Amino acid sequence: MTLDKYLKNRNLNYGAFARQIGVSRSAVYFWCTGQRRPSIENTIKIEAATGKLVTARDLFYISEKAHAQPQQAEGV
Repeated sequence: MTLDKYLKNRNLNYGAFARQIGVSRSAVYFWCTGQRRPSIENTIKIEAATGKLVTARDLFYISEKAHAQPQQAEGV
């Protein structure tokens, strides 16, 4: 499950979750949008806070999708 989906399902905003794990609201925003990846320490905090409903795999998969470069068609 994505972190963003987890937060929406529980009616938590970025700030509330950030306070819960001891990080900034903007950090949570960047993780939810895939613009940044959490540190190993924060990944462990996220897994613990979500009861492992959001895992390291979920966090890194969304980030990889956000950073993927679109492929250009051949011969263009």
